[in-house]
Amino acid sequence: MEVWMETKKSQQRFTEEFKVEAVKQVTEKGFAVAEVVVRLGVSAHSLYSWIKPATTTQRAGRGLLFRRRFRTVNANRQTIFQVEELLTVHSISLRRPAAHIDSTPQLSQGSLSI
Repeated sequence: MEVWMETKKSQQRFTEEFKVEAVKQVTEKGFAVAEVVVRLGVSAHSLYSWIKPATTTQRAGRGLLFRRRFRTVNANRQTIFQVEELLTVHSISLRRPAAHIDSTPQLSQGSLSI
C-alpha cells in the first residue's frame, strides 16, 4: 500500500486509502487522535481535516433518518386525528359508558374494597 507521494513543494500527500484507514482508527476503533498521529506520522491538523467530512456525512445520514421517521410519525398522527374526527362526527365513542364502571367503594368485613 502506498502511503504518500512527493509533490513539487516537498509536501506529503497521503493516498485516499491511507486517509480512510486513519479515520477508521479514530471513529470506529476508538483510538485517540494523539495516538494515531504519532503512530502514522501525520499531523493532528491533517487527521482532524480527514475526520471532519467523515463525521459530517454520518451526522447527515442520521439527520435524514430522523426526518424520515418524523414524517412517518407525523403522518400517523394526522391519520389518528382524522379517524377521531370521523368518529366524533358520527357520534361513535370507543370509550365504555360510565354505567359499566362501578366506582362506588364497598365495605366488606371492616376493609375498604373497590
